[in-house]
Formats: sequence, C-alpha cells, structure tokens
Amino acid sequence: MAIPLIPSEYFDDCIKSSKHPPEECLNLLKDKLHPDHLKTLMYLAEFFADLAQYADKTSMGASNLALVIAPNILRDDSADPEKLFYNSKHLRIF
Repeated sequence: MAIPLIPSEYFDDCIKSSKHPPEECLNLLKDKLHPDHLKTLMYLAEFFADLAQYADKTSMGASNLALVIAPNILRDDSADPEKLFYNSKHLRIF
C-alpha cells in the first residue's frame, strides 16, 4: 500500500503500546483512526489470526505474517537505519 492503514503520525504511539496488551493498542487507535480504517484493521486482525492457525500447512505463522504484513499496516517514515532496525523488532510485536 502506498499509504499504510495506520498513518505514520501514530507510529511512535503504536510502537510504545506494543509493550502492552493488544487491547491497549486497540484502545489507543479507536479514538484516532478513521472508522473505516479501524473496521479494516479489525477485519485484517481476525483474518490473519485465523490464517496463522494453518501455519503447519502454509509456513506462515504469526511471526512470518507480521513480518510481511506489518509494513502495509504501520510504517516508519524515518530515514535513520538504527531507528528502523530498532523499530522493526517492535513492529512484529505490534
């Protein structure tokens, strides 16, 4: 996606919230995201959770799915390689 589902202006908040339970992340986004983006995010979360259950057949468990999908949902616009590397760990959690 040219523009991530979660606008980059919320990137730092999302990374910080990745250290907390998923419910806190969602509560943070509920008040900030456009309702259509939030509905799409919720649908995708359910879809990928279901898909991860077939990891033995697809080799796409939650970690692999996060690695592939996360940049389309949430992206860091930073040009600093150190920051990008540091945040990549948290993106997989988020």
